[in-house]
Amino acid sequence: MKNFKIYIYSTLAACMAIMSSCEIAGLPLQTDYQYEYAKLDPHIGITAYEFIKQRSTVDLTLFAYAVDKAEFKAEFEKPGRTYLILNNTGCNYYFTNKKITFQGMSKYDLQQWLGQFIVEGVFPSTSLTFSPQIVETMPSVYFNQGSTLPAKKRFLCIDPVLSQNLNTYRVLIDFVGKITERDILKCGSTESNILPSNGGVIHIFGKYPEYYPKDPAHPEIP
Repeated sequence: MKNFKIYIYSTLAACMAIMSSCEIAGLPLQTDYQYEYAKLDPHIGITAYEFIKQRSTVDLTLFAYAVDKAEFKAEFEKPGRTYLILNNTGCNYYFTNKKITFQGMSKYDLQQWLGQFIVEGVFPSTSLTFSPQIVETMPSVYFNQGSTLPAKKRFLCIDPVLSQNLNTYRVLIDFVGKITERDILKCGSTESNILPSNGGVIHIFGKYPEYYPKDPAHPEIP
């Protein structure tokens, strides 16, 4: 019992010492407060093009260069589209694998290249499911001849792995494999559900799909 009393006194003394040291160091004692939950607003208040230019000094340098060289500003200011944007890592990944460079591409080459990242229709992660959904990209002009190439078909879906809620699901491009397959097969977004002022939605990727999927149920997809 005597040892127990000594322990209690020692503990109280230690607590008093800690409280005193906080006051001596000029640190205010922690008090209870009402936690206020603030939901992040996905609306960025600028167009998709302005967003790309704003991030051009950070992680969208190469994509912004391609948009400007292709004179595609207007295409990133139209409503009703989903923009699948590659950050610098994603651009480097793509061009390293293809063994080409931006500098070696003409204005019209870049227009066709960018067209595959502009999906007609608005597809935030909240409207997608785990099953791949067929979407169409914007038709691209065939060089300077006024004719257009057929719209490219792509797949969009969400990846349930490492997700906490629907707003944090990664958006996957052209993934039709089993959901349990290795993550290396997945091209998932690093940022999702960014809402520009011109309408639509932006998803950002740090990788590019290494292949276009062949779905036996949809042989029309190239």
